[in-house]
This record gives sequence, structure tokens and C-alpha cells, in this order.
Amino acid sequence: MQINIYGKTKEIADKKLKNIFDSLDKSDIEKVWVSSIYYPYMVQTHSGDIYRALFVSDYCRGYKCDKAYIDKNISLEKLNSFVFHTLIDCKDENVEYF
Repeated sequence: MQINIYGKTKEIADKKLKNIFDSLDKSDIEKVWVSSIYYPYMVQTHSGDIYRALFVSDYCRGYKCDKAYIDKNISLEKLNSFVFHTLIDCKDENVEYF
């Protein structure tokens, strides 16, 4: 399952993913990618779930997902431009605002 965390800023998205990471069973973690200029902060579990921390900008385009956590402080304009089109495969119950 592809799980995207959208933050108004990179720091907000990274913090939310860190909170999720802290709640996961550490024995279930397969790989952690540290954030860089080119790649988002990501966590992969042994079950194949991939969590991505994305800040809302051109940077987050193209990351389709099955589940999403969305910062409630993101403007509607930015949601329409950068986020909603990535939620094509998401069911309503798989979208959570924080």
C-alpha cells in the first residue's frame, strides 16, 4: 500500500511520518530513507507498505497513493492543484486529516 503524508511544509509532513514511524513495531520496518533534496522521508515495512512524507508543491506531483494523511492547514487551492489528483485510488475512509 502506498501511503502519502501531505504537509503544508516539509517539517509538518516529516513530523507526522515520525509520529507514525514511532507507533510502528520496529521489527516490521524494512527500510528507512532519510529526506534529501531529491527524495522524501520514507519508511517501508516488511508487508510492503511505503509511507512518504511530502510537502505540498510541484515536488509532490506524481506520487499516487492508496491512503493519505493530509494537513488540515493546506489551502483548498493547493489541495486542488497538488493533492487531490494523487488520491484517485483512495477510498474516503483511507483519507485522514490532521
